[in-house]
Amino acid sequence: MGTVARVPDTQQASEQKSLYDRDFYTWARQQVDSLKRRDFATIDWENVIEEVEGLVRSEERRLKSQYARVMEHFLKLQYRRLGDNQYLAGWSNSVEGARSEIHKVLQENPGLKSKRDEVFSRAWVDSRRDTINAFVHYSTERIQDDAILFRERKRLTREWSQVLPQHNPYTRHQVEGSDWMPERIRLAQRPQSRHQPSPKLDWSR
Repeated sequence: MGTVARVPDTQQASEQKSLYDRDFYTWARQQVDSLKRRDFATIDWENVIEEVEGLVRSEERRLKSQYARVMEHFLKLQYRRLGDNQYLAGWSNSVEGARSEIHKVLQENPGLKSKRDEVFSRAWVDSRRDTINAFVHYSTERIQDDAILFRERKRLTREWSQVLPQHNPYTRHQVEGSDWMPERIRLAQRPQSRHQPSPKLDWSR
């Protein structure tokens, strides 16, 4: 009876890597089959570990995204123009929707609770950046001249960066809470474009 030659580990790893790159679905099915058979020798450990780590990062990003969503709307609530009150319901609904998602993520991933302060801290950077971008966009969206548009966006980005708080003014408990909302801040001079009338803003998003 002949003996079947065993594929060298280096060759097998190379073949698995190639399959991982060109046909992820088939690679994943093979890894599942190997795990079910407890055939650990044929598992592409390097890429399996990478994929599992990717799942961990994905859940962290999911939580961070909702923290950032709440704080972005908090900033819009606080720094909105006088007269933008018609959008309050939309902002409030978005905040409540994000809060619901936060609780859902934490319920599905209890282990994330030990990291939520870290995730929350990182989310502030995103929310502040996205709020500045939104304010700048709504102030310049009707400018047709590219050179003027570039200068106005640069100036308004700088001015809003000076107006909005550098450090997170909100606590995680305020963001996760069920009823807390920030009050509007009255600015002595609100950054706005010098080259177009202030548009009717769509703050519903």
